[in-house]
Amino acid sequence: MGSQISIKGDELIIEGRKVLQGASLKSFGDHRTCMAVTVAALCAKGESSIDDVECVNKSFPGFFTTLEGLQQ
Repeated sequence: MGSQISIKGDELIIEGRKVLQGASLKSFGDHRTCMAVTVAALCAKGESSIDDVECVNKSFPGFFTTLEGLQQ
């Protein structure tokens, strides 16, 4: 998406940018990662795809329905 991401100890450091680019994204089966990249993808220029989106059901089964409701 164009941002620089690094891990330092227990920290995830994201150096953002003004415009994110659509991308093929991996959730790594982590519900938190999947929800975060979903929101980022909605703000990105261009199309994005995210693998294993079913993993959000672990903590927020209605996530995508709720997100669609916010877009109306």
